[in-house]
Amino acid sequence: MVGYQAQLDRVKGLGVKPEPNPVLGTQSSWDRTDLLDLARREIDNTVRLRRLLQSTPQPILDLAPSAEEETIMRLGPDLVAQLQRKIDLMNAHWKDYDRLFTVPNP
Repeated sequence: MVGYQAQLDRVKGLGVKPEPNPVLGTQSSWDRTDLLDLARREIDNTVRLRRLLQSTPQPILDLAPSAEEETIMRLGPDLVAQLQRKIDLMNAHWKDYDRLFTVPNP
């Protein structure tokens, strides 16, 4: 996630506006491709972690017994639900990248 945020901040800092009507043959920019790849890998890793945690009734991580006992060093008991929420949010906002980059028109 750190790499994703660094790339997102860098792209926003460039201040480049997307072309509203890209000509035929417009390819994805390196920045767009890289950020989409980072986002896709983040979603995929989150799905894998969620599946792993659900794969057994045995504890895999030492989770806090209640939300009140959750800290930055000990995740809460609703971790699987939080991971699903992250997946859902990232997928729901997938088209947001079109506001940052010119959409390819190959």
